[in-house]
Amino acid sequence: NPENMSWGERQAYNKQVINKLELNDNRIDTILKKLGSPDITEATKLNNDNYQVMFYRTQHVKSDGLTSKDECTALLFKNSELIAIGETAIDRFQNFVKQLPAS
Repeated sequence: NPENMSWGERQAYNKQVINKLELNDNRIDTILKKLGSPDITEATKLNNDNYQVMFYRTQHVKSDGLTSKDECTALLFKNSELIAIGETAIDRFQNFVKQLPAS
């Protein structure tokens, strides 16, 4: 269980599992079972589609007791299906957010 691992073990485990993921072949519930809860998550809805980006820690950057996005690999889901991993996931999510109408 990833949630019972030390931060170093979990980080290595996350990286190993994420490196084996394939797009359009993984759903959010499957990822949550494999990796547990994400370290950071963001979500939005655009044109009746739900987008969620989940960040899992995969590389240590700074010993400050906090996990930041630059220490994580992002996974982007559209309607619960994995559509992008890594920097591509971040870029695509930011583009979706830019398309949202101003509040």
